[in-house]
Amino acid sequence: MSEDSFSVKAMTRLTGLNEHTLRAWERRYGAVTPKRGENGRRVYSRLDVERLRNIAALVERGFAIGRIAKLPDLDLAQLLAENLQLDQASSPRTKQQSLSNPEVAQVQSQLDKIQEALLRYDLTTIQSTLTESRYIMGARSFVLNLISPLMESVGWMTLSGRTTIGHEHALSAIVRAHLSIMMLEIPRRISDKNDEELNFAVTTMEGNFHEIGILIASVLCSLRGITNYFLGPNMPVVALAEAVLAFKSKYVVVGLNALPPGTLPVSEQAYLLDLDKKLPTFCEIWVGGPIIDLNGAKLSHKIRYLKTLHEFDDILKNMQA
Repeated sequence: MSEDSFSVKAMTRLTGLNEHTLRAWERRYGAVTPKRGENGRRVYSRLDVERLRNIAALVERGFAIGRIAKLPDLDLAQLLAENLQLDQASSPRTKQQSLSNPEVAQVQSQLDKIQEALLRYDLTTIQSTLTESRYIMGARSFVLNLISPLMESVGWMTLSGRTTIGHEHALSAIVRAHLSIMMLEIPRRISDKNDEELNFAVTTMEGNFHEIGILIASVLCSLRGITNYFLGPNMPVVALAEAVLAFKSKYVVVGLNALPPGTLPVSEQAYLLDLDKKLPTFCEIWVGGPIIDLNGAKLSHKIRYLKTLHEFDDILKNMQA
């Protein structure tokens, strides 16, 4: 099976659907049409994975599977983008931060203001709004309740065609600057004998230049007083292993994104398997992003998948207890 082909078992892990639902959506509704492998079993593509994820997300939001199953991919993305703003105001991620109703309304107002300014390419308004929010909201709420949902929302807006790559890159440049400033402003923990217990190296895999998520992860570590080394994006396995050994980092956080086939020089599976071979034995691998099917391969290192940055922050908090 190729690196861009997935079995039924892999699809249930990657999409969150059980096998019965997967079969029903295929046969009864025609949501996807998998190919057949040499052994006659169904084989799915990366595009199938993304399509089913979008359909599942819309079904969770109340859409009937019979209504959306055969919609084009672009229409599915558009529907999901249109429903994302409502999610941001009422989602469990916001509730986890114990925001009051006025605070939720304020965050949503800032999100709307930034998105509207982005559509006009009004970068001055975006800059001033983020600066104001950063000091009013506080660092942790700023990155978790504003920046994270903002980048997610704009990602969907770009996918649906409402904004362009140019819009997304312009916003990312401003957000990256704010996060970099925060990393410099937060007092860094002085190394002590406990560093080996709570010491993180943070990066993305080779070929992945999306660094907003790992910047936020590094900021969250610093806010918890946890030693961390932000290594930037696009880190080859050998270089990452060398850095981890030098820093004696027990935890290696690798950001992954659902990128189009052929974007990366190596697959996510191959990268993680190679990393498992080259990391020091004392490390754990933490993966931020989609669950990667390793085709039954057994890793010598413990691996943990992080679904959200809120989950990452909660784990850091519990580790300090």
